Amino acid sequence: MTLLFAENGSTNVPESESKIKENAESLPQSLPVTVNIGLFLKPGDLGSKSAEALDQIIHRLNSLLSHTPHNFRFLLPLSCAEDFIIVEEVRTSVGREVAAPDLVLFTYEGVMKDSDCPAGDAMKYDIRSVSPGRTAYGYDPLSIAVMENSNLVVIIGEEKSLTSSGKNPDVLAERYGRTAVFIDQTTGNTREFQNDDRIFDTFRCFDTYNNERVSRKKFLRKKEEYVRALKADFSVAGLKEEIIEPSYEHLLPHYIKAKILGRKYRSLYFMKGILISLLSALAVFTIALQTLFFPDQSFLVWVEVVEIIIIIALMAGSRIGNYHIKWIDYNFLSERIRSAFFIGILCMTCSRKEDLPPMTPLRTPNDWMALAFETIISTGQATYCSRETDFEPLKKFFTLAWINKRLAHYEKEAENARLRYRSLALSGEFLFSFTLILAVAHALGVGHWETFFNAEVPLLMAFLTITLPAFGAAISAIRVHGEYNRNSDRYSHIVRHLTAIKTEMKYISGLPELCALVKEVNEMTFREVHDWKVIFRYANIEGV
Repeated sequence: MTLLFAENGSTNVPESESKIKENAESLPQSLPVTVNIGLFLKPGDLGSKSAEALDQIIHRLNSLLSHTPHNFRFLLPLSCAEDFIIVEEVRTSVGREVAAPDLVLFTYEGVMKDSDCPAGDAMKYDIRSVSPGRTAYGYDPLSIAVMENSNLVVIIGEEKSLTSSGKNPDVLAERYGRTAVFIDQTTGNTREFQNDDRIFDTFRCFDTYNNERVSRKKFLRKKEEYVRALKADFSVAGLKEEIIEPSYEHLLPHYIKAKILGRKYRSLYFMKGILISLLSALAVFTIALQTLFFPDQSFLVWVEVVEIIIIIALMAGSRIGNYHIKWIDYNFLSERIRSAFFIGILCMTCSRKEDLPPMTPLRTPNDWMALAFETIISTGQATYCSRETDFEPLKKFFTLAWINKRLAHYEKEAENARLRYRSLALSGEFLFSFTLILAVAHALGVGHWETFFNAEVPLLMAFLTITLPAFGAAISAIRVHGEYNRNSDRYSHIVRHLTAIKTEMKYISGLPELCALVKEVNEMTFREVHDWKVIFRYANIEGV
């Protein structure tokens, strides 16, 4: 058995029982982030006006990441040692907003070394050499290196420089899809070029996730359930629990948080959609009841007013709360963490898929979920994997813990979606069919001479032919809102795919074949959750 630990270096580091208990009962910490700012300027460009504008950009980033542990790293291209004066200008400027910034200097090989940096400076320096022969798109290698490693690009110079040449950094930023902010060195005015990465939105969503809170009691209960299930599957498979123990405080807490939040916003999204549809029908019911049977009861009109107010509040709350977006995003993140846990056992990684179609949001380097996922993986206390575990127990574990449970989940979801779609469709058809019968009877004058509970039958027929279609439309809206038919078909397709993988799993005889099937399951689950994001690349997600 081989366990590879990233930081500890051994498997028998002693830890007190109180520390273990504290870790077991703690909620996941906020995910940290490093803001890499690429600075393009010349000596003397960073005057008082431009320095103030740079401070405002940093202040904006601090506000966006107010709930996120973050630090700033400034990246500068220095073509010669004389350009080091720029470093002093940057240090003096950003020191007012950034307590302990890092600085990365990209220079040509042999131009500058660590001894060229002043000792004892408050800034941390990291010199990275770039080969002079590395060019792309006609730009110098230093600019390319800075652009590739930046989250945000800040360009300081003269306004006319933006249009004077096609070789300027703003054009390169557009080519790389980086958001760029231009600062006029004279006036301090700024211009923002929002390119493909949507970095400010990325940081805002990242910070929103960090600020999400889950019930401690619910979190601990879910964690206990998952740990118990994992132990049971490992025991049945004949594996030692020490293989997955590091994940209890690394991946599992983040998975549980994302899963709880995903389910929370899914429930809110569906609940508010259902309430809006039903309240709309109820408003029609209320005003029809008052108009036809109780014209003197004005309080019923106020009841309708309250119903409309509630509908507006629900619509606004759903839109402002971004329930649909958060449900999809958090579910996506939780499924990536789940896959990372399983494939990590085989010393594999959840890499970003480079063969995805161009419309995928993950083609942009700063998508917040990709950033969060990479942070979770990279900042874990331990990295574990095993290449010496017996093949048969591993195969049995993956079948029990991943494939069988995913298969049961999708079978249940497909059946539930199918039943809900059928029930809602039949209910809507029944209401409209019954309304048709009443409308025909009303048109033919059937029962017009009768009374029912002191009410005239024509009024009852009119009341029902007005209100029943409203409830039928509400049921249809709920059916469409839940996308039950589409989800049933998609889940059924996944069930067929997983069943084929499960069958293939029975006949594999070696670790390479197991790794290939595990990769296939990972790819399939990735495509399933990513399906939503491809759709919403072309359509805004509505609140309800």
